[in-house]
Amino acid sequence: METRDDFMFELSDKPLLPCYNLQVSVSRGPCNWFLFSDVLKRLKLSSRIFQARFPHFEITTMPKAEFYRQVASSQLLTPAERPGGLDDRSPPGSSETVELVRYEPDLLRLLGSEVEFQSCNS
Repeated sequence: METRDDFMFELSDKPLLPCYNLQVSVSRGPCNWFLFSDVLKRLKLSSRIFQARFPHFEITTMPKAEFYRQVASSQLLTPAERPGGLDDRSPPGSSETVELVRYEPDLLRLLGSEVEFQSCNS
């Protein structure tokens, strides 16, 4: 029996932005997201300018407490990789939110990364 493994490599001359595998709605499964604030900081753009220039990128919000819950339960992160204040969680019922932008190849290129795929048969 032959199985196939596919590997994806992201290459950049800058440190890679943290990416989070999250389920942002009940109608679709988990996918990868960046914190919108990280993307804006890297591109040195305001939210308004980013959305005007790149309206095709999906941006959503998620309750901060739910974001922290999913990140803590689904990912292995070192303290340095945790999103700012992962231990400083919002109290349950808080209305604080985080903005997220969906991980897409076009966004990666904009951030200065290159993605390569390699297929291996094992």
